[in-house]
Amino acid sequence: MANLLLDNFGSAAYPDGRLYDVISNGKGNMGGYKHNLSLRDRWAIVGYVRALQLSRKAPLSDPTVKAAFEKAKAAAAPLQ
Repeated sequence: MANLLLDNFGSAAYPDGRLYDVISNGKGNMGGYKHNLSLRDRWAIVGYVRALQLSRKAPLSDPTVKAAFEKAKAAAAPLQ
């Protein structure tokens, strides 16, 4: 199991599109989730992982971390 909090999975080394592709199509022993998760939900997972990565390096009161969590929450919210 990969530790997504390590620097080699940060957005500079592992771009959002690559992370999205792994969620969609799988990698190694991990199967893909494109048939189980909507496009919106897969991108919400990418946003959530990025927010978690940021949160490990800064306090939640940091505006960048707050914005990332809000973005991830908004992406996962059901459409009205």
